[in-house]
Amino acid sequence: MAYQRVEVLTGTERRRTYTPAEKVRMVEEAFRPGVVVTEAARRLGVHESLLYRWRGLMQSSGTAVAEPSSFVALTFTSAINDPARFTSSKAVGPHFGLTPRKYQFGETDVTGAISETGDALVRGALYEAAQVMLTRTTSFSTLKRWALDVAKRRGMMRAKVALARKLATVLHRMWVDGTDFRFGKETAAA
Repeated sequence: MAYQRVEVLTGTERRRTYTPAEKVRMVEEAFRPGVVVTEAARRLGVHESLLYRWRGLMQSSGTAVAEPSSFVALTFTSAINDPARFTSSKAVGPHFGLTPRKYQFGETDVTGAISETGDALVRGALYEAAQVMLTRTTSFSTLKRWALDVAKRRGMMRAKVALARKLATVLHRMWVDGTDFRFGKETAAA
């Protein structure tokens, strides 16, 4: 016979409240690669819809997460799950819909907005990370320099999408190689 945990609520409050730190911990635990969200929710004693809601709120507001980069990494790794699925890191950006939509018929060739295929949450997290990198971060990197050059030529909106696509490529390559992010073009220590 299996025993279940029972929580007795006393007083006027009817629902259990969680601190932002508890929510972040639960979301990080439930959305790790290889973890089934339903089983993690059962183990944590919350409904799985709460975990999905908290993950969405953390992504949209950015206030509940202590460090936005950890949220981006968490959503990215949970969506890909196995980095060996992709033969090339450049295929990750199109997987999340960060490439232009194309319409070709006869002599007509129209390049449209992004295709928006794949996981919308990961696409949004990568876009938010690109926006923060371009507008709020004071530290400089070769990625930021590249994106600012794109912004001069094509505009800020396209530069953010291009940087989000490049971030997906860089994150996948870092995951496969097990390397850290390098801000400049310095070579890795041998």
